[in-house]
Amino acid sequence: MKSASRLLLLVWLVGLMTVIAGGAVLDGYAQYVLGLKAPQPYPYSGVAQYIIITTVECAIVFSILRPSTYRASWGRGVLALTATTISATLHAMTLMHSTTYQFWHELWLFGLWLSLAVATTVSAVAAARTRLAAR
Repeated sequence: MKSASRLLLLVWLVGLMTVIAGGAVLDGYAQYVLGLKAPQPYPYSGVAQYIIITTVECAIVFSILRPSTYRASWGRGVLALTATTISATLHAMTLMHSTTYQFWHELWLFGLWLSLAVATTVSAVAAARTRLAAR
C-alpha cells in the first residue's frame, strides 16, 4: 500500500475515532434544554449511523482520487472536493441542536475539505508547471 493510500486510511480512522469519542461527550442540549440528567446513555445507534456515513464518505473520496494512479490529477481533486463540499454542506444544515458526535463529524469533514483543497491546489500547480516545462 502506498503512502497516499495509508494517508486516506488514517483520515478514515481519525474520522471514526472522532465520531466514537463524540458519542461519549455529554450532550449539553439534551441536559439543559430537554432536561435529561447525567449520566446519559451512549448513543449507539446514532454513532453507528455516523460511522457508516463516515465510511461511505471516505470510500467516495478514495474511489474518486484512486491514490495509486493519482499523479497530480487535479481534476480528480476537484471532483473529490466537490463531493466533500456537498456532504459538508448537507451536514452543516443539520447542526442546530445536534449531538456532539454530529458536530465533531462536521469538524472532521471540514478538515478533510481543507486537505483536499490544498492537495488539489498543489496538483494544479504541478500540472501547470509540467505543461509549461513541456513547451
